[in-house]
Amino acid sequence: MINEHFKMNFFEFTNCYRIEDAKRKLVHKDYSPFTIAAASGFRSTSTFYKIFGELVGMSPTTYQKQFG
Repeated sequence: MINEHFKMNFFEFTNCYRIEDAKRKLVHKDYSPFTIAAASGFRSTSTFYKIFGELVGMSPTTYQKQFG
């Protein structure tokens, strides 16, 4: 269902959802990107930074500075 409707696999869909959650949290400067990575369901901070950069086009830190 996800593959047909969203044109992505389950892992890509899950990561998009997690990154959107992280973007909402990054607007609040009370939280560090490291805390947000774990709170958004990423087991590894490096994976969080990699996926965030691929989907958003900037690092979580840069995003927080620009929109936070």
